[in-house]
Amino acid sequence: DMQDAPPDILITNYSMLSIMLMREADQGIFDRTQRWLEKDGSVFHLIIDELHLYRGTAGTEVAYLLKLLLTRLGLEPNSPKLRILASSASLERDSPESLDFLSGFFGTLWSPLK
Repeated sequence: DMQDAPPDILITNYSMLSIMLMREADQGIFDRTQRWLEKDGSVFHLIIDELHLYRGTAGTEVAYLLKLLLTRLGLEPNSPKLRILASSASLERDSPESLDFLSGFFGTLWSPLK
């Protein structure tokens, strides 16, 4: 059913996302999402829980997987059609180290919220 009518919300983990990006059966989900993103007012929300856990080699793999997802959807990290929401217990809003981590992980300059 999800492949025929992609949901408004997809909850997954990085292992399943990796599989979905490779499976031909799931390509319709990404195709339909990409077409939806072409419409006025559409915004793709990427939500990541426990972002601080994605460091080192494993973090690099997850960051590249998310870059692959965004590329598949035709989005750039700084696109106005993309909103990234991430939770973390150890990243601080105004910390230069935290902002560097976010910028490196998502591949775009990150600045604190106003």
